[in-house]
Amino acid sequence: IEPRPAPKIVLMEVPDDIIIEQDVVYAVMDGHGLKLDIAYSKVDRGNLPAIINIHGGGWLMGDKNPNEAIIETEHGFVGISIQYRKSNVAKFPAAVHDCKTAVRWARANAEKYRIDPHRIAVIGGSAGGHLAAILGVSNGNGYLEGDGPYQEFSSDVQTAVDQFGPTDFARMNDVPGNMDHNLPSGPESQFLGKPV
Repeated sequence: IEPRPAPKIVLMEVPDDIIIEQDVVYAVMDGHGLKLDIAYSKVDRGNLPAIINIHGGGWLMGDKNPNEAIIETEHGFVGISIQYRKSNVAKFPAAVHDCKTAVRWARANAEKYRIDPHRIAVIGGSAGGHLAAILGVSNGNGYLEGDGPYQEFSSDVQTAVDQFGPTDFARMNDVPGNMDHNLPSGPESQFLGKPV
C-alpha cells in the first residue's frame, strides 16, 4: 500500500466562543514534528474533560482534523486532534508511543487550555480506533509508553472509544469485500513491520 496525501480539510465555521489553534507541534520523534489541532472555549468554564481524536487510515494515511476538535468543543470538551508517525516512517509501537505522548502533552498543558487532567479520553475510527483501544488497556505498560517528552506526566486515559478499529489482525480477511489484509503488503503487516 502506498501512502496517499491526505485530502485538504476545509475548516468549518468556528463559533465565536471557540478558539482553534492548528499545527501545534506536540513532539519531535526521530526527526518528525508531530502536530495537533486544539479547540477550547473562550469562556472560562473551569477545567473541562479533553477528548483526543486519533485519525484512521490504515496507520498509513489520514491526518489530524481541526473540525473534529471544534465539534468536541461545541459539546463541552477541550477537543484535540493529533498526528502520529505512520507505518511508512516507523513501525509498531511508534504510533502508540506518539498517542501516549499526546496524552502527556495535554496534561503538561492542562492549565493553559483549562483541561481537567483527571478526565482525558481518546477516540478514533478504524486504525485510530485500534490505537485508542490500545491506550485504553495499556495504562502503566512500560513497553508501550515510549521515550517521548513529558515523561513526568501520566499517559493514562480515563475513557477510550474504539469506533470499528481492528482488534484481531488474523481475522481481517473475514470481512466481505475487504482487501487481502494478511499479505505482507497489507496495512496490518506494514504497521507491525512483519507479516501478520
